[in-house]
Amino acid sequence: MSVSLDFIWKYYEESFASLYAREEYYLNFDGYKNTLSQPELKDFFDHARKELEELVKFDFLSVDEGLIKDDFRNRVLNNPDKNPEFVRLSNIFKNKFDKIPYSSKSGDLCIIKAWKNVIAPDDVVIICNYETALEFRNWFAHGRNWDLSPTTILSVMDVKHTVKNVLSIMNISIS
Repeated sequence: MSVSLDFIWKYYEESFASLYAREEYYLNFDGYKNTLSQPELKDFFDHARKELEELVKFDFLSVDEGLIKDDFRNRVLNNPDKNPEFVRLSNIFKNKFDKIPYSSKSGDLCIIKAWKNVIAPDDVVIICNYETALEFRNWFAHGRNWDLSPTTILSVMDVKHTVKNVLSIMNISIS
């Protein structure tokens, strides 16, 4: 079974609701009060919900990255009207698609920068928002060992909308 964006969202909603229900259960269960105080229990569930949100944001961005990389490869290999920007990037890396960088803060030799050059000028802001979300993804994937500035902290809903918007302007099916 492949994971879809809708499945990730449903998983998030169900898990979030379950954490609240479980917290309520434990707060009202006398036997549990011998182990943790009410503030400790609330703190535990607050951290659990926060971690769920981080994991779901990461999952959205990971699935999105896979869809965009696969679409890029298919567009270069199977499209008779190949986009010159995509072909240029592919030629530089000698069609070794696993070696083409996905995103980069510096330089234009990456899939996301190539997309910036081929989409409508009005849609560039969507790619820029997506790059901000990728900063979170990189932070999360590489150990969460540095602080993010407040401008790069996005909610689950922000990430969901950003991912759907970028797939939409790229004409990538999300079913």
